[in-house]
Amino acid sequence: WLDSDLRDLAVSNTGRVYAGGNFTLAGSSAVNYVAEWTAAGWQPLGTGVGLGGVLCLATDTQGNLYAGGNFTQAGGQPANRVAKWNGTAWSALGAGIGNGVVNALATDAAGNLYVGGDFTLAGGARALSMAKWDGTNWSPLNTSINGWVYALAVGPTGTLYAGGNFTLIDGVIVNRIAQRNGSTWSGMAGGGNAVVVRLLPDSRGHVYAGGEFTQMGGQALGYLARWDGSTWNAVGGGISGRVRALVLDSANNLYVGGSFARAGGTVVNNITRWDGTTWHTLGTGLADGVMALAVHGSTVYAGGGFLTVGDGSKITAQFGVYDARIPTATSAATPPPAAMLYPNPAHGTATLRLSPAEAAHPATAELHDALGRVLRRYTLPAGPGPHTLPLAGLAPGTYYVQIGTARPQPLVIE
Repeated sequence: WLDSDLRDLAVSNTGRVYAGGNFTLAGSSAVNYVAEWTAAGWQPLGTGVGLGGVLCLATDTQGNLYAGGNFTQAGGQPANRVAKWNGTAWSALGAGIGNGVVNALATDAAGNLYVGGDFTLAGGARALSMAKWDGTNWSPLNTSINGWVYALAVGPTGTLYAGGNFTLIDGVIVNRIAQRNGSTWSGMAGGGNAVVVRLLPDSRGHVYAGGEFTQMGGQALGYLARWDGSTWNAVGGGISGRVRALVLDSANNLYVGGSFARAGGTVVNNITRWDGTTWHTLGTGLADGVMALAVHGSTVYAGGGFLTVGDGSKITAQFGVYDARIPTATSAATPPPAAMLYPNPAHGTATLRLSPAEAAHPATAELHDALGRVLRRYTLPAGPGPHTLPLAGLAPGTYYVQIGTARPQPLVIE
């Protein structure tokens, strides 16, 4: 579990899985907005980054991780809104991004890092919402833009794609999505009618775009569209709501995450797979919006604001792992806990995050001792939380927390 939302995921060329967001705890580890998921659970990356959190991640061919957001330090050292993790330590990229916020990162085969967001300075010089870091120096990518950049991606031939809420780049009408060949920006068949938040090129020269748009290239293409080099096309009957995350696996299956119930008429619950012909479910999906996706081998990683899988049968707080090779259950699932309880063991306070069923109304949490006696009652307002349970004055030992009539959960106080 994570104690707040996950905003982006990235997988290195060696299969290391990284997550960034607004969380400061991952499992029992203090991680400060960025962490690595391993077979042993969550691991911190040094001391993480500073206040402001991580909005985007990218990896390069050398296995380095880049994090972007609104922070001004990484690893305890100054690092303005973008930083590099080399596997052992954080480092700044020159003077970094001097103001605003970084929303998007992308790398190319030559090791260049592309940065997008809402800013006017990179490396101390003028750079409007986009910039490039070549390992030594920052350089601007445009002379004018009338909005923010939310998505960047580099195609197999080196074309840079940008998406956001802008309609003009360098005086060219592009309508929220554009491509850059060499030093020239151009539109893509008229662009879209609302924000583009994710871009994903494939090996065949196509580009998938996801976001809040309902039209692309003048066509009714809601929330997801594919660029074939000259025109925009539908993908399998489309998606019923906003798309926030896109990723391809090695077999060119497309995974889509966001805030939607259906894909091409199939109930999928916020996450789905397109095999080129048919939309597929991933179990029962996820119970709330998906903001990030990553794939390694047959394993799919998802992050967002969800607390459970789609049918509520399993807690997957902010982060879920799906592997199609693992068979689904053949018997009824055990009812999920009424809440996540952490940290455990606890010192001074514990935190509750309520399940969707319990979060729908005010609730009462009871703290019991080993004999079942009620020692404290906590009144919890409606909403998932987090809800803080003060524990001061209680002797070290094992206690139990119960929400309503749900099964009590053990809590160790040290």
